[in-house]
Amino acid sequence: MNQPLLGRQAVQALGIRLRDLRRDAGLTGRELAAACGWVPSKVSKIELGKQVPSEDDIRDWCVACQFPSEISDLIAAVRSIDAQYTDWRRSLKTGTRRRQRANIDAYEKTQLIRAWEPTVIPGLLQTAPYARGILTTIIDFTASLTTSKRV
Repeated sequence: MNQPLLGRQAVQALGIRLRDLRRDAGLTGRELAAACGWVPSKVSKIELGKQVPSEDDIRDWCVACQFPSEISDLIAAVRSIDAQYTDWRRSLKTGTRRRQRANIDAYEKTQLIRAWEPTVIPGLLQTAPYARGILTTIIDFTASLTTSKRV
């Protein structure tokens, strides 16, 4: 599923953390999958941030890797990711007009703008065709939220 950027980064960070636990336990992905009763691809998907693990997945992972002390922190991370998805969906329910208006108001009041954006040209520097392309991507993403479920 497409994920908001922050959510995607959080899922990837969680996957890296889980991979490190597996490696510290001296297990291969296949060995972990077998210990948890999963197909091997599930371990890979979780570690690469392609799949958000469930709370039960976290428990099984930590027990199999002999790190039960990590369970509560990792479950908190999964719940935070779920909250990010919920907030993102909620903010898009009524459309983007209000959010865009708030951005315009902030720009109009600002005397100095410093921006670093590695993936998108800042709004004040965007051309109309570029902005349309970005908005089209967001519209497509928003549509995918209503038609797909988390993996």
